[in-house]
Amino acid sequence: MLGQSSGDNVHKYPSSSHYHHNWDALEAQMKAEEKDEKLDGDAALNKLFQQIYTDGSDETRRAMNKSFVSSFVLLSYRPRKTCL
Repeated sequence: MLGQSSGDNVHKYPSSSHYHHNWDALEAQMKAEEKDEKLDGDAALNKLFQQIYTDGSDETRRAMNKSFVSSFVLLSYRPRKTCL
């Protein structure tokens, strides 16, 4: 019986707990709550860009990466002051 697995014991492990948790259902519930969560401001914009990047094609991802890198370079560039 130790090496055999049945359909209802797929995710059950030995435990001394008297309570049984359905972790798959809990994970599905958490994902649904995250999806339905209403964000505002920068968090909403960041989530939108993450969704576009995740669902986008390879061409879309390359364009977003190029845009990010070029804006990062422009923001981090500081002209050096020289003393003459």
